[in-house]
Amino acid sequence: MWRKLLPWLLILLLIVILLPIIGSYHLLSWLQGDTFRERLSDTLANKAQASEVAIPENLHINDERLSLPAATLRRADILQQVTARRIVADITRGRLFHRELLINKLTVEDASVRLDTSALDAPLPPIRDIENGIWSRFIPERFILNNFECTDADIEFVRAGSSYSLTGCQITATPTTRGNMAEWQVTLENGRVHTPLRYLQTCSIKNATLLFNPRAIILSDCSFMLTPGEMRLKGSYLMRNREWYQELRVNKANVERLLNNDWRRHVSGELFGEAKFTGTGDNLHEARGTLSLQKGELEELPILSELTIADTRPYRTIALEKAECRFSFPYSNPAHNINRAWLFDRIDVRASEDTLRVRGHIIIGQDHSLRGTLTVGLRENTLSALSSIHPRFIDDLFTAQGEAGYRWVNINLSGTTDNPQEDLSARVRALLIAAVPEAAANTATGVTRTATGLLESLLSTPNQEKEQENSSSPDEETPSAPLPSASDILDIIF
Repeated sequence: MWRKLLPWLLILLLIVILLPIIGSYHLLSWLQGDTFRERLSDTLANKAQASEVAIPENLHINDERLSLPAATLRRADILQQVTARRIVADITRGRLFHRELLINKLTVEDASVRLDTSALDAPLPPIRDIENGIWSRFIPERFILNNFECTDADIEFVRAGSSYSLTGCQITATPTTRGNMAEWQVTLENGRVHTPLRYLQTCSIKNATLLFNPRAIILSDCSFMLTPGEMRLKGSYLMRNREWYQELRVNKANVERLLNNDWRRHVSGELFGEAKFTGTGDNLHEARGTLSLQKGELEELPILSELTIADTRPYRTIALEKAECRFSFPYSNPAHNINRAWLFDRIDVRASEDTLRVRGHIIIGQDHSLRGTLTVGLRENTLSALSSIHPRFIDDLFTAQGEAGYRWVNINLSGTTDNPQEDLSARVRALLIAAVPEAAANTATGVTRTATGLLESLLSTPNQEKEQENSSSPDEETPSAPLPSASDILDIIF
């Protein structure tokens, strides 16, 4: 009897052994076929509420490695498009029979992402029920990713029609809890940044660490290389109410990043600063910070070409020992009709050897209106040449209070940031005409000599002043030239 049953038992055992093998073969064949690719595209699009998920070629499975040449996801909202190329996934194949796709590591060689805030609130298609076939029962119901790497990622972010991009970036992402994809820690390295912002038009990200979860995005640290200089940034963004916070610090950045092309030839130095910002969406609620310029120099200022000076070499480079200020927003003063303006105060500018000082505050309104007062101080010994010619002019012009050893004058600002105005020009002209009787008789020589003397007093050091006194002749005539305006003096100071 056992002899008769034994062959059948062996056949049954063989079937039991071969059935999983045959089933696995057919399952893997189906997973690498057109039907599964089409169903996978449809399922992913449905789950991601995307308008399309395009997978142009079939899946390739080699043991526990899954590869795909490319895939593209398109959505109608802020996440406009994601494209990944040369995708490789290391999987645990046995989990597929439990309808679970466990990816231990997902590597993407090349990826591009486009985000557009203009479509932030665009409606997405609802998740629909998909009809299942016999093989569709093997489509994974659960997806687990334990590690993600992209060696070359390009990210474009469009906001209010302006494009911000990050190119050539290396991205690594891991869930904070293994097997739970609700929260991710993401690291970015070595990406080039391009923005419409003058101070960040071209720079690079050295590294950045972010935390993503359904509630918030937290940037714990981000280092921008400004070449030269560095900017460090951290902040957070809350998904529910779109509130955000940013904190930044700038070290040894080139001040030329803040200047237009005309002034880049004239002003140089290292910029330092720190600031904190809060807001909601596109609205800024509050800003506070400080700025300082170190190793600052003013080169070949335009005012030198407007005045007749025998030798401009001593004034071609003006070194600044110190230049700093504090800024805040919003600043309001109902008594002066000021509402939610930018305030720059505690301004402190000092030239080398402390020959010139500037202090005061500037207010810039939301309509770009300009207000404020700058108080300029000159050391008394630098005004000696001008005092010997017109002592009353000095006493009548420098009437502000300040530190002993300096003569101080106020400059009141008005107009707009595009067309700044000040009140010093009119005062200087009136005092010069009163101090120089020849001006009343249409003789401009005295006015010109006084204007040139004022410029030289602003820019000369005491040693330069002595050299000029020894080298100049008292009977030398100075050719006529336009009277300098107070805006020229402001250009010298800043």
